[in-house]
Amino acid sequence: MPEGPGEDLHDPALDEWLAGRLEKIQPLHSVGPVEREAAEGAWEWGACLDTGAVDGAQEFLAAYAAAGGAVDDDVTFRQYARARMRSEILRPRF
Repeated sequence: MPEGPGEDLHDPALDEWLAGRLEKIQPLHSVGPVEREAAEGAWEWGACLDTGAVDGAQEFLAAYAAAGGAVDDDVTFRQYARARMRSEILRPRF
């Protein structure tokens, strides 16, 4: 295992992408962009961690959009999924 809490997970491209989303912050169940909340909900409800696939998340997002919710494109979903995985890996290290 690499030394330090997160040097092995350094991802400047992801960090830059996330920083570009800060202007969309608003109060939700958490504070952040609504697209982040939709992506994280899709990640959880789609059982992505359990299945190792994003099919369930994509179905969730399609149903969410059809019901009038925020529309997340696949790139946005995958970027937030990457950020979520990174935070889940880092959490027990601190």
